[in-house]
Amino acid sequence: MAKRSQEAPFVRWSRRTGELMLGNAALQLHIRTRDGLNPCRLVQRRTGRVYADGDYCYVSPDTPLPPIQEPPQIGQLEDGTYRVTLRARIDTLLVEHAFRATASALEEQLTVTNAGEQPLDLRDAVFGFTRNLLEGESLCADLQGSRFYPIPYRREPFNGQFLDMTADDLLSRQGGFYFWSFDMVPQLILTVAFGSEAWAWVDADAEHALLIAKHNPDAMEWSLLQPFQREGKTYLRFGGAGLWKLGDPEPVAQLDPWQSFRFGVTRFVACEGGWKGAFYVFREWTETLGHRFPANYDPPVHWNELYDNPLWWGPDTPERRQEVYQLSDMEAEAEKAAEIGCEALYLDPGWDTLFASSVWAEDRLGTQRDFVRWLEERYGMRLALHNPLAAWCDINGYPMEARRKDKDGQVLPALCSASPAYLQTKAERLVQLCRDGASFLMYDGAMFTGECYDESHGHSLPLTRHEHCMAILQLLQAVKREFPQVLIELHDPVVGGSMIRYAPTYFLHALPGSSDELWGYEYMWETMDDLRSGRSLSLYYVNLAYSIPIYLHIDLRKDNEHALVFWWYASTCRHLGVGGKHPDPKVWEAHKRAMQTYRSLKPFYTRGTFYGIDETVHAHTLWSKNLPAQGTVAVLNVFNLAETEVEREIRFHLSDIGLPEGLSVRATDAPCHQRDAQITLWARLPALGHQLISLEVSE
Repeated sequence: MAKRSQEAPFVRWSRRTGELMLGNAALQLHIRTRDGLNPCRLVQRRTGRVYADGDYCYVSPDTPLPPIQEPPQIGQLEDGTYRVTLRARIDTLLVEHAFRATASALEEQLTVTNAGEQPLDLRDAVFGFTRNLLEGESLCADLQGSRFYPIPYRREPFNGQFLDMTADDLLSRQGGFYFWSFDMVPQLILTVAFGSEAWAWVDADAEHALLIAKHNPDAMEWSLLQPFQREGKTYLRFGGAGLWKLGDPEPVAQLDPWQSFRFGVTRFVACEGGWKGAFYVFREWTETLGHRFPANYDPPVHWNELYDNPLWWGPDTPERRQEVYQLSDMEAEAEKAAEIGCEALYLDPGWDTLFASSVWAEDRLGTQRDFVRWLEERYGMRLALHNPLAAWCDINGYPMEARRKDKDGQVLPALCSASPAYLQTKAERLVQLCRDGASFLMYDGAMFTGECYDESHGHSLPLTRHEHCMAILQLLQAVKREFPQVLIELHDPVVGGSMIRYAPTYFLHALPGSSDELWGYEYMWETMDDLRSGRSLSLYYVNLAYSIPIYLHIDLRKDNEHALVFWWYASTCRHLGVGGKHPDPKVWEAHKRAMQTYRSLKPFYTRGTFYGIDETVHAHTLWSKNLPAQGTVAVLNVFNLAETEVEREIRFHLSDIGLPEGLSVRATDAPCHQRDAQITLWARLPALGHQLISLEVSE
């Protein structure tokens, strides 16, 4: 497990020298103020590692250090945390730079205000600590061997490539991100900065790391790394703030007179345990911010009728819905769901009157309340529904007032996600679905609907991505106000259902009345290929970094007799859905056995803590020091992604999977040896196979 030093934080301020020291047992920040506001030196106290050694960057590398407007404001909270606020001015831009020192972390947060009489363009503004990278033409000696790991996407979900970098890579590569929309194919867009939700800056010893994490609940923002030139030297900028991707956070791109914007918090933590330790520290922090599974989380396993339903695989017309999406068709799917052991029937496109109308098709399926009653009484199952949003729907199901307008005032054949007519209509329909018994809603089709110039909608002209996201939040809150127990999954609120993540993973989650679950990056189609290509290996890293539940349904027809696909996604998606009856009876029977085992261990997968021994060995631990240690305390999933049989020796310490070192355990289904806190397991796995191992407390 990751380790962090904890000691009372401190602040030392000298009015005579104008210097301020802020820190804790692990990190110390030196701030100079005499010649301008300058947080200039950040040091790891125990190792002596210097992370920042140059003048802070305000607005641009060439901007002079801004003079402070008043002495630092220093306060201390009841828990011992110190807060220091400094204020400076750069022409018409007011800058408030706040720092916090806790026992385990340092934090900074910037607030900017336009004090001028004209709008202020901040699209190219950058802020951040700086570190000299070169000695002559060579990398600084203490940076050689350092690596930078993006959190949570060490692997890119779109193609499975590793994204971690050496310090040399920062100088030779470009940053970038993947993007797509309905009018473009997925493409890589290059940027001058490297962006991520957080970074693990790992020393050459692969043990010590600095976590540089960004969190902004109110706007899309990332932690940025950017090499730059200043006075003939090459520096790395980190921390601070800046715009990235398509220009987010949008609300700060241009400030009107006396308008302010507060950037998100950047958190710095000195970690042990290398890159993985930094992932765990990040996860622990985001859990304190509400980014975890709901209390008493027990999502029903879904059966998705789509895979075996011919509607999806052909044109979706009213005639074909009449032909292949009747009550009798859903009865056949419910029988499969019951046979394999699912707990809910998930209806994908076809259950409503028009595509994404969110109006139950009573003429084909009977009333929704009767359908829900039948599911419950006959199978003990619940109802889950697919509900695409404005970007992906039959626009004829919504009022004309909900449509977009171009800059010439022409009405477009598309909906505006922020139009009042759309929001009211959609919210009323979603709430009615819950009144009639839906227990789960998927918000698919969440991609940005595009520019809209209709003044009557009340949004900016044109509509912004940020306003689009806030409109989605309104639809989430409309349901949650009346039905807080209904689970809601939200796709990426900018690019929707794809293998691309645009918004920060946590964005919109944990806000009042927001969604419960993330989407599993569209790994629902080519489930085996996504795994073997490395694409869905990205789920491993997301679970190391977040406890936000991921929902995904998977095509079992692409699986094998070892249920490799089933177990991979069961291990990496806290809310599991399946569908598609495999044509090979042997594989179908394997799936039924796997589901029975999964259901018996389900709390470990839905509410357990996820730990990674490596990409192919996962542990799910349910342990509390407040409860007596007995029975099964962890389950391990071991995967073989090779086409040949393998024998594996798996070594780890109990603390690596969240168990106390004094615990005595034994393993089921695998030879096991314990020496003090070190566990050794041996497993023989068939080609493209899986083995489940339970750890139980020994007498």
